[in-house]
Amino acid sequence: MWTIVEHRRIGRHIDSIPAKTLKRYETWKDVVSLSGPEGVWRIEGFHDEPRPGKKKGRRQSWLDAGWRVVYRIRKREIRVRALRGQ
Repeated sequence: MWTIVEHRRIGRHIDSIPAKTLKRYETWKDVVSLSGPEGVWRIEGFHDEPRPGKKKGRRQSWLDAGWRVVYRIRKREIRVRALRGQ
């Protein structure tokens, strides 16, 4: 089992996230908690990739066309930094 730690700002933005995207985020969290980041890497729909530029060490997974989850891996812990929309 992997531990998922969400940044405190995510709770404030949950109301502004579309229901469909929120459901994909919950699915993403379920996959990560059971299989770790390798489980997400195997699912092509999440398009998991390293962050470009200065944000080395962080990764992002696309939830849908306009939203992504930004996270960092530390030992057996996933630290979710942000849910970003375009």
